[in-house]
Amino acid sequence: MAGAPQHLVGLEHQLQVSRESALLGNYEASLVHFDGAISQVQRYLRTLDDPALRAKWLRAKEDLSGEFQIVKEIVAELSKLRAGSKAVPPPTAAAPPPSQLLLR
Repeated sequence: MAGAPQHLVGLEHQLQVSRESALLGNYEASLVHFDGAISQVQRYLRTLDDPALRAKWLRAKEDLSGEFQIVKEIVAELSKLRAGSKAVPPPTAAAPPPSQLLLR
């Protein structure tokens, strides 16, 4: 971000890493980077006096928070699936279909 305010230096890279991490299934790293990006935007918002510019950055922060929430939900769902797979016993040999039982 050429000419970016000091609070926004590295934001573009932070967002790129957070999104790439999520796409690659590295959700925990994605959450860390999203959290950092949201914090950067929040710090920048504190410096803004222009209402129009502030409104744009507030919207950007809301959008980023939405992405962050989606990744959190994915992590929660994966945790449920992992916990559920531990509770389910491994499959056993399948029983023959009922029609096969009658022929015996």
